[in-house]
Amino acid sequence: MATSLSTLEQRVQTLFDVSGSTVLSAAELDQFINDAYRKLWAMVVAVNKDFRLTPMPFTLAAGVQAVAFPADFMEIRFVRYNPGTDNQFYLTKFGAKSGSQQFTRTYRPSGTNLIIEPLQNAAGSYSLDYIPQPPKLVSGTDTLDAELDQFSDFIVYDAAIAALSREETDAGQLVALCYGIPGDPKNPGIAGRVTRWASDQRAADPDHIEDVRNRSTWLWAPPP
Repeated sequence: MATSLSTLEQRVQTLFDVSGSTVLSAAELDQFINDAYRKLWAMVVAVNKDFRLTPMPFTLAAGVQAVAFPADFMEIRFVRYNPGTDNQFYLTKFGAKSGSQQFTRTYRPSGTNLIIEPLQNAAGSYSLDYIPQPPKLVSGTDTLDAELDQFSDFIVYDAAIAALSREETDAGQLVALCYGIPGDPKNPGIAGRVTRWASDQRAADPDHIEDVRNRSTWLWAPPP
């Protein structure tokens, strides 16, 4: 079973108590733990974009070109038109000016919304395949992601470092364990192990840069 928030709290508090301070509140402790969890998650998705990739199907009616990002949205991975059909294709990201001049459907983020361009061709079925944020640990029984649980020490050490640093207590040993020793490849720390693991989980086929040089504008081709 994955490590729970209550267990993380106990482990961080044990390290923090070494400083002799008792002023760390429960809310502050949980904030440090969730901050560390987000750091761990960010390290993984920076290397492996498909980690916990989440599809959000949506449909746009005529005259509508915007859909709100989900509450746990972190980053766009793909936008697909006609997902799951023989006519499925991946949209390319364009700026507002360029996208509005295309006949081919494109997408762009705008604030808290995803925009499909051009407006006159935006109607249809889509899927926003996005990278989610890590779930916030709130209840004592909330647990870490099952795969990331192997790196629970990173969360404990990073949270303890933040707590000790606030008290201006030396946390050098924990920093070395968590982030490694600069210039020493034999001591990459837990962060180094996280990066290697995330890299190993990637698909065998590398990403390719899409060639859009021959894409036609609305002046030359009808919409798909």
